[in-house]
This record gives sequence, C-alpha cells and structure tokens, in this order.
Amino acid sequence: MLKKYKALIKGGLKTGFAYRFNYLSALILAPISLIIYYFLWSSIFAYSGEIVIRGFTLNEMIGYFAVSMVVGFFTWSSVDDWLEHDIRHGHLIVALLKPIHFLSWNYFFELGMNILSIIMEMIPILIIAVIFFSLKLPNIITALFFAVSIFLASLMYTAISFCVGLTAFWLNRISGIRRMKRILMSFLSGGMIPLVFFPSWYQKISKFLPFQYLRYESINIYLGKYTILQMSQVILIQIIWSAALLSLGLLVWNKAFKKFAGAGT
Repeated sequence: MLKKYKALIKGGLKTGFAYRFNYLSALILAPISLIIYYFLWSSIFAYSGEIVIRGFTLNEMIGYFAVSMVVGFFTWSSVDDWLEHDIRHGHLIVALLKPIHFLSWNYFFELGMNILSIIMEMIPILIIAVIFFSLKLPNIITALFFAVSIFLASLMYTAISFCVGLTAFWLNRISGIRRMKRILMSFLSGGMIPLVFFPSWYQKISKFLPFQYLRYESINIYLGKYTILQMSQVILIQIIWSAALLSLGLLVWNKAFKKFAGAGT
C-alpha cells in the first residue's frame, strides 16, 4: 500500500512539472502578495498611530500573513473540483475502478503536486519574511507541533472539500458553491485577517467550529504564541475534527454512491 502512495505522489509531482509555468508565475506573484500586505498594513498602522494592534506589531502582522501563505500551500485541496469534473464528464467509473479509495488517491496525488508549489513558493516567502520582516524560525519542539498541526489541517480541509464536491451528485454543477467555500474558509480560518480582529462573540463561537483550526491555530503555533499544553490542546481538537469530518465525508460518499449506482450508471 505504501508503494501505491509513493507512486501517487510521484505522479502528482510529474503532473506539477507539466504545469511548471503556473508555478513560475506564482513564484513572482507570491512575494508580490506579501509586499501588498506590507503596504496595506503599514498604512493601517500609520493611520492608527499605534505600534501594536490587537497584539501584533507591523512585522508580526506581516509574519502572520507569510506563515498563513505557507499553511495555505500545505492545506490546499481541490478534490471538490476533481469530483465535479469526474461526475459531469462520466469519468467517475474509471476512478472507482482504481485499487485506492477516491479520497486517498486524490489526497496523495495532490500532495505530489503541492511539493513543487511548496518548494517554489514557500521558500521565497519565508526568506523574504525572515530577512526583511524579522520572522523567526521556530525551535525544534514548536516546528514539530507546527508540522503535525498543518498535516491535520490538510486532512480537515480535504474532508470539507470532499463533502462539498459530493454535492455534485445531486446538483451536477457546483462551481459557485466551490468558490463560496474557498472564500468562506479563507476568511473564517483567519487567512485574510487574524481572528482577533473579529467580534468577540464570533471568537467564542469559532472555538466550536472547525474553521480556525484550518489555519489560524497553526499560524499561532508557528509564531510561538502558545505553550506546549496549549499546542497539545490544539492538536487534540484537530484530531477530533479530522476524524469527524472524514467520517462525515465517507458517510455522504456512501449515500452518493448508492444514488450513483441506483441511476444505472
């Protein structure tokens, strides 16, 4: 089974090289995005006249967005896009004949594709953030917690995308739903703005929702804002949410498959 996963990762990596122009363009756009964040927040800090806003200095805020982009590279999943495409174009039968479950196949194949993205986009972002914005590299313990956290976040993101993609069995076209999902998940996970800027009532509610554990908590772990006990609590909650969301996805998959098989396809 391990050999199959390795083969999928290699296949995804080869596919990524086939679209290397997209990664080369992203190599330019990613640092530009960070620069835009810098000028935006520089204006906000200058207008407010404050050195610290909601616990962040200017450099810490830019560091936050740099790490946010890094987490985004690891957690990204387009399984909903693949599902919609295969369902609409009748390719799902081929996918079902593969010896690996559709979700596992997609996860490891995209992992291979993301390796190139991580190398070509993440490294320049981190270098710029470390050199120009004083972003500190985490110690070994924090780095280990961060690695586990983003792995679990990637499982959660994939599970949510999988559930959204499964709606294509009933709705056929879900491009609008997919775009809404990406915007909402980026916003509610703290990808656009730290959750400390949200109303206090939402911050309380968000602790019982999966979204902040997709990005915000992983970023805070990297930035060293948590103790070992707090990091352990975050990991435990992510494990629970990963198991719950994956179970939900598989449950919906079974119902959708019955509908698919019942249609006589």
